[in-house]
Amino acid sequence: MEYQPQWIAGRESGDSLRDCAVRYSAIAESLGGRGGLRVVGFGAGGNYFGVRLSHDFGHHTVAVDDSPELSPAPGVEVVAARLQPEEVHGLGRFDITLCLSVLHHHQRWREYLDELTAVTDGVLFVEVAHPGEALPGVHTQRQPIHDRLLEMGGEVICQTPGWETKFLRPTYRVDVQSL
Repeated sequence: MEYQPQWIAGRESGDSLRDCAVRYSAIAESLGGRGGLRVVGFGAGGNYFGVRLSHDFGHHTVAVDDSPELSPAPGVEVVAARLQPEEVHGLGRFDITLCLSVLHHHQRWREYLDELTAVTDGVLFVEVAHPGEALPGVHTQRQPIHDRLLEMGGEVICQTPGWETKFLRPTYRVDVQSL
């Protein structure tokens, strides 16, 4: 079973561990139907969000991940790598940044967040594991990430079950241009 479903020919396909449709709908609604934006999906996994944003709105997406599930699609440029924070600037500038369930996997989460904010001209969407979730191999404290997103004016736009499904993971929207 894959971590996230695939978006193929206008439909969700495949069994997955995580729900993407709820997060996608909240993100799409939050963007108000604007089209043709430049998006980076940092930690894109199987590329569900990038492919669907390209399909539904004509956004050009750069999908970044070292996952073997990551594959190219129309309107989506793939960067198959695990970038360090100092490499993020090399991706260019973006209207929208997606960083969904990524930061809590990195001890250097603050550096990643700062770099992603710096390359974003519009809106940053960040999903972070609930502080109570027991995640295999993850030792980063999650509460400081939540606290920082709230300090940045982050607004929770949805919550979905995480790895440990009894805990809900919030997805934050941060308007970078107001920082």
